[in-house]
Amino acid sequence: MESLSRHPDAPAWIAANVSPEEWSRITHDWRLWGRLDQIAPTATKIGNPWHTWLVLGGRGSGKTRAGAEWVRAQALHLADLADRRSHRIALVGDPIGQAKR
Repeated sequence: MESLSRHPDAPAWIAANVSPEEWSRITHDWRLWGRLDQIAPTATKIGNPWHTWLVLGGRGSGKTRAGAEWVRAQALHLADLADRRSHRIALVGDPIGQAKR
C-alpha cells in the first residue's frame, strides 16, 4: 500500500482495479490500519477467553480509537477482533453530541 500511495498513477490504478466495496473494506478494516498493541486479544496463550484488556498510553497513543474499533467489532460480529461476549452495547457521552460523532 505504501508504495502504491506514492505512485503518481495510484488514483487511476485504484479506480480501474478496486471495486467500491473492496475500497470501503480496505479503508475501514481496523486489522489493516491498527497497530498490534491496538488490537484487543480474544484468547490467552493457552486458548482461554480473555476477560480484561488494559489499554495504557499517553496522549495520542490511540486508546480511544482502539476502544471504538473494539466496540465496532462487537457490534458487527467480527469474531477475529472480538470474542462476542457482549450482547448489549451502551454508548454514553456528555453532551449527547459527543456520543453521536
